[in-house]
Amino acid sequence: AEKLQIAGDLFVIESRGTIDGELVLDGGTLRGNGSELVINGSFTWNQGTISGPAVLRIAGRFEIAGDGPSKSLADGIRLENAGTILWTGAGPISGYAGFAGVNNLEGAVFEIRSDGFQTLVGTGVFNNFGTIIRTAGTTSAGIGIRFNNYGTVVSETGWLSFTRRGTHTGSFSAA
Repeated sequence: AEKLQIAGDLFVIESRGTIDGELVLDGGTLRGNGSELVINGSFTWNQGTISGPAVLRIAGRFEIAGDGPSKSLADGIRLENAGTILWTGAGPISGYAGFAGVNNLEGAVFEIRSDGFQTLVGTGVFNNFGTIIRTAGTTSAGIGIRFNNYGTVVSETGWLSFTRRGTHTGSFSAA
């Protein structure tokens, strides 16, 4: 499979694009200008900025890796997860300047698996229609933006916190 690696530069998507291979963001900015980027393969985000206005649609696997405060979502970007998101890196993800939010769709999995402090903070809304599961770690992981749960939230270990108001018609369970 082909690999696209962005490290310290600006990569702009002007229209709908699809990545079937591997995408790695090691710094710099991945920006959409009113576009939609579909990831059918894998995407590893170690550091850098993902910005819009655009939709980043995950149909394959998206790993939020890399430790430290070097990841941000900005300018109207919306993450749509129809696949699997693995949050393995420690440190915050900051939502800035009109970050639209995250939609974890029905059948999708958002898995939190790290022993470092993890949090998603800033603007935006997180809508869960699928499954959010914390499978590893003994420290705190949190969603610090408005959180609406219509699906399933499971914490098998550690702390999982939601610090903003929202609508909750789905289920919550903890080990």
